[in-house]
Amino acid sequence: MKNPPNILVFMTDQQHHATIRSDNLCQTPNIDRLTRNGVHFRNAFCPSPICTPSRSSFQTGLFPHQHHHTHNIHFGKYAHIIEEFPANTPLLGDALSANGYRTAYLGKWDSGLEKSPLDYGYDIYDGNPGKPASRQSLDLTEHVRIPGEADEKMGIISAVTNEPPQATAPFRVAQRTVDTIHKWSSGPEPGKPFFIFASTVNPHVPWLCPEKYTRLYDPADIPERGIKVDDWGIHRTWIEHETGGYWDFCDFPLEHATEDEVAAWPLPSPDDFDYSRVPELCKKQRDYAVFTGSAGTPDIINGNGMLRGMEETLVDLITDDPAGLLLARRRCKTTLEILRRTLEAAKGGIDFLWLGEDLGTQQAPIISLKLYRRHLKPLHQTFVDLAKSFDIPAMVHTCGSSSWAYEDFIAMGIKAVDTLQPEAKDMSPAYLKRTFGGRLAFHGCISTAGPVAYGTVEETVQYCRDTLDIMMPGGGSCFAPTHQLQDNFTPMAVGGLPEPMTSHLMRHIPTQEMIVEAGLTGDRDLAVEASAPDPMVPSPDIAQKIAADVFNEFKDYLPQYNK
Repeated sequence: MKNPPNILVFMTDQQHHATIRSDNLCQTPNIDRLTRNGVHFRNAFCPSPICTPSRSSFQTGLFPHQHHHTHNIHFGKYAHIIEEFPANTPLLGDALSANGYRTAYLGKWDSGLEKSPLDYGYDIYDGNPGKPASRQSLDLTEHVRIPGEADEKMGIISAVTNEPPQATAPFRVAQRTVDTIHKWSSGPEPGKPFFIFASTVNPHVPWLCPEKYTRLYDPADIPERGIKVDDWGIHRTWIEHETGGYWDFCDFPLEHATEDEVAAWPLPSPDDFDYSRVPELCKKQRDYAVFTGSAGTPDIINGNGMLRGMEETLVDLITDDPAGLLLARRRCKTTLEILRRTLEAAKGGIDFLWLGEDLGTQQAPIISLKLYRRHLKPLHQTFVDLAKSFDIPAMVHTCGSSSWAYEDFIAMGIKAVDTLQPEAKDMSPAYLKRTFGGRLAFHGCISTAGPVAYGTVEETVQYCRDTLDIMMPGGGSCFAPTHQLQDNFTPMAVGGLPEPMTSHLMRHIPTQEMIVEAGLTGDRDLAVEASAPDPMVPSPDIAQKIAADVFNEFKDYLPQYNK
């Protein structure tokens, strides 16, 4: 490049994406100027939701499983979890230095315990510019503390400080960056390009804000946080985006809980629920196969993750942490008894038990088969045994690459598997039908990430036909999307189907009142679901209007599978 540009990357830490929107409450004039005069990426994602893996991907251009930083840096008993980058892994500093750039890394690193940016092509590294004051030396007011934390200062979650802005870590990183730019621009090689990676630790828990900035806001103007806490103590916050929003998990109140604290954590009691309406609800839907449970039953990894955080939950399984394992047992015991009472009240009106456990990423298992058998399988077996005791089949929802566990499912007595994302490893319709057909029934396989979301009418119809050709012959298959259809779906994905399938695809909302037509035992092919209206899903009237456009694409094709 004849005139290579100077490059400055400024990375913040736990900054919410909403704070860079034009309508955000936070006063961010410099960020606003950058978005006005530059490029604002509205649909960009980091490769990992936690710090070290995401930062390391930024430096290497690799996924976490490739650069081996799959967890945060820990000290103490978890220090062994993180490792250095694999040998000969090039980083940004290496690449830019090799192309004639001067390079500096200023601020938070967190991509290895032993090596620093100086080992990866950076000319300058200052991980703690100006050495900001420790929390212990600050005068803290209006603070929020962690319950039970003995150390008054270390237990702080957020507080107002007497610290001048010039003494804060972000200011010091910014000042060190400006000083470096001036030094290089006026030095002996002013025309030599530079690359500076400026990385501030803030915003980051504990959130310590100088009083000067807190005075910018009137508490009356700040909306309530809107946290919902359910019967299990799980915290959720509303995340809004341009086409709607969703409730996401937050706070993770048991993330650092001890075994005693987990034992004392209040869970709902089976006595809290009214089972008297179960027979009435089952009778009302007697034309369908009714289930109890859900994709979140018992959902040990995700369920524990909602309370302890996903990283801590996986570490619990790896290290046999008694607190995490106790939480899983307590949750399962309570859920199992609620289900037992529901099935008893139904008096034969419930036809199958729906279970769930997400076991795979798109490329590989989340945990090993050995770990599954040690911790999850015994708990899953209690739910399958419950279904057997009422002489009903059990179906398991498993996202991602999960077929590695299906032989164990079969041995446990599970009759059907749900979701079946065909783009994941060893989850294609052909593989599933060839390997497990006749031993498991299948619910899903129509990807919500393929033609249904991005294809044309013709591509979507052909995709559905190809899947039906593989999965339907011989029975034991339910025609269904892998997940609830999103707002980017291709309307003809449902419009090209007969009315029962149209209703099924348009209303794929897992709720306690969802009804599933047969397909679990292989004697009928078609699954149709009915549930309470959802504002995120088009109404049946709109679905039928869409269906009229391309109905003929399928009306002569499907009967051969539905005789």
